[in-house]
Amino acid sequence: LALEPNRVPALLDAARYRLVLGDIDLALAHAERAVRLEPDAADAWTLAAQVDARAGRTARARERLTRALTLDPNQPGARAALRALAR
Repeated sequence: LALEPNRVPALLDAARYRLVLGDIDLALAHAERAVRLEPDAADAWTLAAQVDARAGRTARARERLTRALTLDPNQPGARAALRALAR
């Protein structure tokens, strides 16, 4: 990220790393930056939704997962996360 701050795969990796560490705010910042840079990336929407779900923002997580599935109906991460939210 220091070398290429607008590289979406690096932002998504950083968001995943921060999520594992429990740093929700920074995970969300990275994921949302990825969404802004590449709004057609279902992976970015899915990860942003997963961070929202972890933070208890389930309504926004559902919206983002729906967006991810609109972009890629076969996005497995989005489908699994949506099922988990329905429980």
